[in-house]
Amino acid sequence: MTTFRRPFAAFVGVGLVWILLFVSACASARSGPSTTPSATPTTPPHAAEPAGMTVAPWLTLQEWRATVDGTPADVPVLLRPAATLDIDLVWRVETPPQGAYQVQAQLRHVLGREVFQAEIPLAVEEVHDGVVQQRITFALPEKLPEGAYTLVLMVFRATSPSAAVLPVGTALTIPRFKVPLDQAEDIPPAGEPLARFGDAVTLVGLDAPEEARVFDSVVVRARWQVEQPLAADWTGVLSLVGPCQDAACAAPTVTEIEERPLRGLYPTTVWTPGESVVTTMQVAVPPIAVAGEYQLRFFWRETESNKRITAEALTATVEIEDGVLRLPLRVLGEESEESQ
Repeated sequence: MTTFRRPFAAFVGVGLVWILLFVSACASARSGPSTTPSATPTTPPHAAEPAGMTVAPWLTLQEWRATVDGTPADVPVLLRPAATLDIDLVWRVETPPQGAYQVQAQLRHVLGREVFQAEIPLAVEEVHDGVVQQRITFALPEKLPEGAYTLVLMVFRATSPSAAVLPVGTALTIPRFKVPLDQAEDIPPAGEPLARFGDAVTLVGLDAPEEARVFDSVVVRARWQVEQPLAADWTGVLSLVGPCQDAACAAPTVTEIEERPLRGLYPTTVWTPGESVVTTMQVAVPPIAVAGEYQLRFFWRETESNKRITAEALTATVEIEDGVLRLPLRVLGEESEESQ
């Protein structure tokens, strides 16, 4: 019996193997050839701001991604000299008009110093499930100016091979790129935090004069520690108020200046947590100013909404009231000038 069972068991095992192979072959024949799923992008997507930036009724930027030297980048995108910047675009296309289209991408410095441009075709005939994906590559130069950059996307259509290209709809702007500032030697931080503005920025260093004369430019320099990302664009407001009759200083404003950080070179929308930024603002003491006690007053406001940013003092050496930082300034008269 033992001799019979072993060949029989082997026969049954071989039969089962052939049956399984036959069933598998039939299933493959019904389902068609196997396919390898495409690799998913390793770069985190960034939703277009606002969600779905529309170029034309039939064309919308659904999302975009950025990589720098092959490494996925968060926003704001940190640019480096001599780096390769890849921008992956995902377009939503709805029945486009016939014709040839191309996308022009410009990387513009906030002060207009540099413009890097690239163009690629927009293959609307290759729409898959209403979506077209494409990549634009910038080879950044070795000398890259500091500050904020904006990506501008424009779509053009050529009516014929010999005709001039025509713009389609509106241009899209994405102000989410920057080259950090080199401010290592500017204003060392104070021994302790001085004040907090909103929940995103802390004042950690301050340099302001205590005395000035008529026609002097009063320069106020501040070091800010970024705690949280800033979605809104901020504008700094610096004013000279006086002469003060008491500590409350309910006096009129003598002069005032409003300015985005570093005259717009480095807006708050590109500040990143952990970064330290030094800003400089100045107001002139006008000839109508008389000798006496004055105040320098500073606050942040949202550029678009004009809403004042809340503020609180973190040390007794700083005075803040209604979100406004107050600094004493003595304006010297002619007698004080002659005595010196």
